[in-house]
Amino acid sequence: MNFIKNLFKKTAAKVTTVIILVLLILSVFIFWGWYVKQINKVRGMYYVYKGDKAFAKNKLQSAINNYNKGLKLYPEHAIARCNLGNIYVMYEDFFSATESYEEALKHKPNFLVCRMNLGIIEAEKLSNYDAAIRNYDKIISAKPRILQIPFIYSNWKSTKQNRAIASYNKGLAYRGKSIYVGERSFISKQYLEKAEAAYKQALKVLKKDYKTHYNLALTNQLMGDYKEAGLEYCKAINIEPMNFEAHYNLAILLRKIGHYKESLIEFEKAGMLLDAKGEFTMTKHVYDVLNEVNQRLVQTGEYEFVKNRQESYQPTKEESIFRHGKVVVDRHDKHKLQRYLKDCPSKALFKDYEIDEK
Repeated sequence: MNFIKNLFKKTAAKVTTVIILVLLILSVFIFWGWYVKQINKVRGMYYVYKGDKAFAKNKLQSAINNYNKGLKLYPEHAIARCNLGNIYVMYEDFFSATESYEEALKHKPNFLVCRMNLGIIEAEKLSNYDAAIRNYDKIISAKPRILQIPFIYSNWKSTKQNRAIASYNKGLAYRGKSIYVGERSFISKQYLEKAEAAYKQALKVLKKDYKTHYNLALTNQLMGDYKEAGLEYCKAINIEPMNFEAHYNLAILLRKIGHYKESLIEFEKAGMLLDAKGEFTMTKHVYDVLNEVNQRLVQTGEYEFVKNRQESYQPTKEESIFRHGKVVVDRHDKHKLQRYLKDCPSKALFKDYEIDEK
């Protein structure tokens, strides 16, 4: 009995090893395709790694070559396909970019950043607004796994941000559709209403976002809702007073509804900011319109107001330097200038504004 036990102890390890080797050899023959796939996957990841390094160094053609080699071996690598799409965007090859993004999403449908990139290219570069809106809706309705480690990590905030940005981009796409079908049509108004709803949804998260407030104001202006447009322009100005667009569009709106004093103030601000940026052509246009508003005020008996505007805050010679044809405000007076630009005198006007039904 002891002899049998000793023999088993001596041979058990060898027999087990032989069995494992036999099973391994059999598995290679039976699952040969699986083994090849894993080997190719490792090789593919190596080329993707080389592509990432080349992309980081802005060696775009080398990155494309390495990504393509890697993807031939490992077609499911969604990040590599998305990066390849990003490179095609840099080359302005938007059709190839779209194809790369779509392939990435086939393998990883919840790759929200890639889907966002696809939507932006479809809307802004290819004018394929319906496809873009579908992708934005998928981002908004996506339910990614929420990972929370108390006091260390949580992806809940980034998930909310992605949904809000998708809503904002959806608003842009609907506004693009409204322009495409023509202004002042019934369908155009419907698209603008959808754009408005998308911007408002975005603002639930992006409460301090200049672009969202500005585009909501612009959409309201196109819809003829001047009260909401004016209030939203004032909110945008309060967030980023140094951006001329909101001042300029607000000035146009105020001129349209006959409030020339307030329009004059906003045109002055827009002109000052454009002058500081060196945008001479646009600055000339603003000042041409400004002169028209001045003339209108004089014609309506507001000569004293126009004359006294020079007493309002403007950077003086002591406060600014004229360099290379641009007004450069001294850094010590930057806050003073920002306070002046932030002030939106027409805000009270729009709060009490009654919509003209004519």
